[in-house]
Amino acid sequence: MPNWSFEEYYSCPTLGTETCPISQVLIPALKDWFCAMDFESTPDFNNVCSTNILNKIPTSLYGSQYPHTGNAYVNMFQHPLSNPFNIEYIETKLKDSLKSNVTYCVSFFVSRTEYSGYSCSNFGALFTNNIVFQSGISLPIYLNFTPQIKNTLGLFITDSTKWTKISGTFVANGGEKFITLGSFSSASLNDTLYDYVNNIDPSAKGKAPSYFYDDVSVEAVTNAQAGIDKNINCGDTIVIGADSAIGAIYKWFPKTGLNFDTVAFPLATPTITTKYMLQKKQCSVITYDTVLVTVANNCPTIIHADEFIIPNVFTPNGDGINDVWQVNLGFGNTFKSCMVYNRWGLEVASNPSPSGRLGGASWDGRTTSGEACNDGVYFYTLTYKLVNGDTQTKKGFITLMR
Repeated sequence: MPNWSFEEYYSCPTLGTETCPISQVLIPALKDWFCAMDFESTPDFNNVCSTNILNKIPTSLYGSQYPHTGNAYVNMFQHPLSNPFNIEYIETKLKDSLKSNVTYCVSFFVSRTEYSGYSCSNFGALFTNNIVFQSGISLPIYLNFTPQIKNTLGLFITDSTKWTKISGTFVANGGEKFITLGSFSSASLNDTLYDYVNNIDPSAKGKAPSYFYDDVSVEAVTNAQAGIDKNINCGDTIVIGADSAIGAIYKWFPKTGLNFDTVAFPLATPTITTKYMLQKKQCSVITYDTVLVTVANNCPTIIHADEFIIPNVFTPNGDGINDVWQVNLGFGNTFKSCMVYNRWGLEVASNPSPSGRLGGASWDGRTTSGEACNDGVYFYTLTYKLVNGDTQTKKGFITLMR
């Protein structure tokens, strides 16, 4: 997709450069995209750089909205409610022609403007071999095509605060070079839902539904690729993954040892040999792949909770022997928090500071205000992170004897 997020432009949009002039197909300020009609049917280009009330972001004449990503989007009327020539379309030429019998995942985002008192449901993406263009004031007032990708008719998009994703797959005939976005076929003439609650202009009750568009993606559906198997030494960090699609959703399993588990190329620092599985979702198509990261044998063994040194008795009497309740968390594991309660369930100390060469929790037998606690049995809750990244909590009892 060229300029898929409408970020590239020739100039910051101003009045007269933000839309297609009459009898011209190009939007002067916007790169790559153009109009499919040249009369009273011209999408507007909005950008944060603009000071024009028609094209300002986040607040313009049509409402308030931030881009789904980046700094720009376009705005189009979807229905001829207020003007018989006012269904708008935007079109661009793809970087490459689509290939025959290949499945493509297509998606784009829309958000209803607050300007109109109506919503609609007829959103589509049309792919054609030749440019789609209608010139002159004549019927039909809509493009009478059946788009390959379309929102369910009757599933009205009313949300003006969030972005709604429209997506789907189709098998290309081959040779398709152009994509056009908008509301297609005669169904668009009856596709309205009165929803005045979002309206910001009481005088605009009759205004046609208008929507912001952003982030258009067209990608061939391909199988997930987790990359080749790799060997590392203990403590090394590597990049895994061999797959990047703008419109895809990624998920890695397990997440242990990864900096992020929802990106295409996470950083992996496993402490033991681990097989990672990648799940890739393109539209409704889900595929999987795995990669094995083998860790050299000299990596230390992970210490488990039952191997910790957690004393159950201490004597804070000032004789220098066993005056502090000290927990040793083991090699590589890190302290997060600890709370100590008396036998009535009242907290007497919280978050004792980490101490000891290998990390741990300590308590000197005093409350958080510094008062000495009485002899007796106390209850603790200790939270720590294992060297493999997992967080665990251990509970138990401490006997304090002075």
